[in-house]
Amino acid sequence: MASLYLHIPFRPATHPPSDAYTEVDPGLHTSYVQALVREIAHYGDRYGATEPIDTLYVGGGTPSLLHVDDLQRVLQAVLGAFDAPLQEATLEVAPAHASADYLDSLQALGFTRVSLGVQSFYPDDRRALGFPSVADDMETIVARCHAAGFNSFSIDLAFGWEAQEDAYWAANLARAARLEVPHLTLAEVTERAHTAPQEQVSARYRRALDVLSDRGYEPYEIANFARPGHRSRQNEAYWSHANYLGLGASAHSFWWRGLPAYRWANVTPSSRYAALIRQGHAPTEGREARSLDDLADEYVALRLRTRDGLDLAHLSHRYGLDVADMAADVLDDLMQEGYLTHDAATNRLRLTVDGMLVCDAVTQHLLQALAIT
Repeated sequence: MASLYLHIPFRPATHPPSDAYTEVDPGLHTSYVQALVREIAHYGDRYGATEPIDTLYVGGGTPSLLHVDDLQRVLQAVLGAFDAPLQEATLEVAPAHASADYLDSLQALGFTRVSLGVQSFYPDDRRALGFPSVADDMETIVARCHAAGFNSFSIDLAFGWEAQEDAYWAANLARAARLEVPHLTLAEVTERAHTAPQEQVSARYRRALDVLSDRGYEPYEIANFARPGHRSRQNEAYWSHANYLGLGASAHSFWWRGLPAYRWANVTPSSRYAALIRQGHAPTEGREARSLDDLADEYVALRLRTRDGLDLAHLSHRYGLDVADMAADVLDDLMQEGYLTHDAATNRLRLTVDGMLVCDAVTQHLLQALAIT
């Protein structure tokens, strides 16, 4: 099964920029949706019969800026183009848009999950990060998600800026658990305000592990915590190295049906993206072939981030790498230093808590030993 990601790049002018490509002109909404619907139809014709799509994620930007009628057009286009029932359909929703009527409308359209950019339950934190004020308090918005029947909704909680109050951070985590939020994504601040020293960031992450683990959450990926049965299927597909299509301006895709596999991206800005589609041209750029070694590199990096870990038997069978043979000394060192564990029963490598805090360094060390990079 493959996944589909749709990028809606628009955001309010008052909303801080993100790492993703965004725009603020609402006058572009109609032409963008028209182009997106045409791109969905094209990819449905090309890939729909190749591998079923079973999850959809509509992200951005602020996708909830789109009118419900536009979201309906997009969702109907997906269902018409890809002949498979969606097991999960997620929309990112700004807290300011999360009225009871809007959430009910999303349920009626067929979205099964929403992701809320809460950032913090405390207005002082949101102001420090540059997010606009919201008329309703965040607890009320979370309660609306429950009332609308979104059983597997998610919220983002930001951490890691220098002026962040430790007491607020601990209280944010405890409040999310008390409100029965099924899924949390911890968003480390890297560009907004002033980032905290690494030891302070690490301490806050450890606090999150302690608080959330005690309240029934599992860190199934370094930044993502879920109650049992509430993992994001879309996220798990990415970290399993599964195929996905990214549609919309700046969206990225990965498809592996024999070698080489390919990664590619769509163009920006959205006006150029829409113009190319209107003229019958593919809005893509940067198509890159990926060798088996490249793919092995990606698989190792993705799986080490997960609680389920790196399946060494699968790595050997599908990617042709025998870690125990090629990097035995490095593995021993990483385990002795307390960064990795090996589960003999499942033949999987997993990061320890200390390893999670330096995941990129551990991954790079292992890949260098495997001579992949």
